[in-house]
Amino acid sequence: MRLTGVWSQRAFALLWTGETVSQLGSRVTLVALPLTSILTLDATPVQVGLLMTAGFAPAALIGLFVGVWIDRVRRRRLLIACQVVLTATTLSVPVAGWLGLLRLEHLFALQSINGALAVVVSSAGQAYVLAIVSRAQLTEANAKLSTSTSATRIVGPGFAGVLIQLASAPTAILVDAVSFAFSAVCLSLVNAPESAPSARVRRPFGAELHEGLYLAIGHRLIRPLLLSGATYNFCAPIFTAVYTRAQLGVPSWR
Repeated sequence: MRLTGVWSQRAFALLWTGETVSQLGSRVTLVALPLTSILTLDATPVQVGLLMTAGFAPAALIGLFVGVWIDRVRRRRLLIACQVVLTATTLSVPVAGWLGLLRLEHLFALQSINGALAVVVSSAGQAYVLAIVSRAQLTEANAKLSTSTSATRIVGPGFAGVLIQLASAPTAILVDAVSFAFSAVCLSLVNAPESAPSARVRRPFGAELHEGLYLAIGHRLIRPLLLSGATYNFCAPIFTAVYTRAQLGVPSWR
């Protein structure tokens, strides 16, 4: 069967494959990490909530700065570097668990670092799509990437549950580390040309930051998306802390 549309482009197929596998691995960690903090480290509801907040907070704290910075660098190299670092940081959790060295501080550091890198990967990945598909195909490409994101949100929790039952919560996080490495390999195989950022048309960092903030707050379509994302990031750690302990039969006030 002959592939059509963006599927016929090897570069997009590699990008989509790597991102889909990586997101599936991240869904495993989203389930396994709070379970690790509770079952292995006896974390309290407040600690679990703060742990999840550490992963969501970078989106609000550095999102605009990252967007301006990404316009000044080559996206593919940045994406590969981030995936390699994510592989190492995520792998440290199961390794520390096997060695009996895992601490709650370790998980907080992991969440903070990986949360910041996730912001970079998300922003750079969206920008890099334009380097491998035409503007006429951009809607189709984004639709396929969004579909795979939705699919991993559905499949991920069940997959994580199976892995945790077969092994343990810290060991299940190993799958996420492998998924980051797989994504890095896929990106390294992409051979689409990427133009170098132009320094001649570059404006001061602060001016571009102000423009981005004005657009995010003032645009009638972007503003609701920004507010809904901020609401989700605020509520998700609370939900995770209460729901995870309830599923384990642990009272939330302990």
